[in-house]
Parts: sequence; structure tokens; C-alpha cells
Amino acid sequence: MRLTPLAEMFSGKTAEAPATPTEPAPTKEDVRAILAEMSSRGFTAQVKELLRQHGAATLSGIDPTEYAALIKDAEGLRKWVITHCYPRPHPTGG
Repeated sequence: MRLTPLAEMFSGKTAEAPATPTEPAPTKEDVRAILAEMSSRGFTAQVKELLRQHGAATLSGIDPTEYAALIKDAEGLRKWVITHCYPRPHPTGG
């Protein structure tokens, strides 16, 4: 076991974190699949608003650097829809 010298411990320098694997960047096809599903379920207006919020009227106009954020927002909307539009029945049946 190696002991860390006090000077190292209090130098303010931190050890580099090990590299963590990152997820591949989402593609236009990934985004299109999610938005198409939402649109087919009747949420076309919300899909158009998400696109507008990310800078374009259509997916073709969205900057690819926005894809991950757009997917995150779409997933948030999907969770909201499931929670509020399709409530689970009460466990006691009432």
C-alpha cells in the first residue's frame, strides 16, 4: 500500500477520474422515431412546439448538437403524457 504524502493530499490537485464510457450521440433517425411515435399518438402540436423550442420548424432544420436535448425534452413530455393522460386505476378499485 502506497502512502500519499501530505503535500500531495493538500495541494488542491485532484486525481483524474477514470474515463467513463459515453453513449453514442443520437442520430436524426433516433430523434425522428421518437417524435413520429408521439405524433402518431395525437401529440403533433406538442412535437411541433418541441421542434420550435429547439430552433426549427422541422427536424431537418435542427442542429445535430440539439438532438440529445430534444430527445430528453421529448422523453419528459412522453412521461408527462403517460402520467396525466393515462392514469393508473386506483389499487382499491375506487
